[in-house]
Amino acid sequence: MDFNPCMKHKVVRQSVREFAETEIAPVVYDLDREARFPWEIIEKMRPLNFFGLQVPRAYGGAEVDSISYAITIEELSRVSAAIGLCLSVHNSVGAYPIVVFGNEAQKEKFLPALSSGERIGAFCLTEANAGSDAGGVETQAVQEESGYVLNGTKIFVTNGGVCGLSLVFAVTPQEPGVRGGSVFIVEQETPGFSVGEIEDLCGMRANPVSSLFYENCRVPLGNLLGRIGDGMKIGLAALDTGRIGQICQGAPSIQEAHCLLSDDSKLSGRYGH
Repeated sequence: MDFNPCMKHKVVRQSVREFAETEIAPVVYDLDREARFPWEIIEKMRPLNFFGLQVPRAYGGAEVDSISYAITIEELSRVSAAIGLCLSVHNSVGAYPIVVFGNEAQKEKFLPALSSGERIGAFCLTEANAGSDAGGVETQAVQEESGYVLNGTKIFVTNGGVCGLSLVFAVTPQEPGVRGGSVFIVEQETPGFSVGEIEDLCGMRANPVSSLFYENCRVPLGNLLGRIGDGMKIGLAALDTGRIGQICQGAPSIQEAHCLLSDDSKLSGRYGH
């Protein structure tokens, strides 16, 4: 298999690298020290369509191929792990599920704002008693005549402190025969939604990972993503896509380590062993 990048991918890498080194590198240390989310950098990213990498052009996205997406996340993460994480999560588990599972009304309503970076996306699965075990989720969504009422707490939510839109994994107790939970689209301004304390994560402080609270949080019927019981299917698809971004975040370090390990003198000189 030929892994040599084509000219298009070389151009993508060069342009993203130049942006990262010019706009992010000079402030990356201060961002982590101050635990500050870089809104000024986000504004510069918006015209470059970094927030709509795999969203169809019809909804304002860039609709790039997976290799271009991977290169973009890799180059951003090379300079700032926190910003790379923000973009990876936003694209893979924030926007992607709506692209694949959303109906036309949901795509038209939510994707343009996600693609432009006007709204930053998050996916909310993890709870105190439910990590990767979706079967342990305790957040509930009870259907009323006009929509659903969500109650629960999500923890360790990447982009949680700044998300304009969250995809919330919840169970529907009024549907006892339904397995797999369901996913609901919750906008930031929805009454009953609030942000908890920001986590202090070494080297990742520029990304506001936090708890999110949903207290009698009412969402319209039209904010159910897919169907009742589709939660597991949506979650697995989103996490599969998210793994692309995760490996790209680690790729620069892996490549560097490989180069260093191939030369013992560089390794000992750099790390003082």
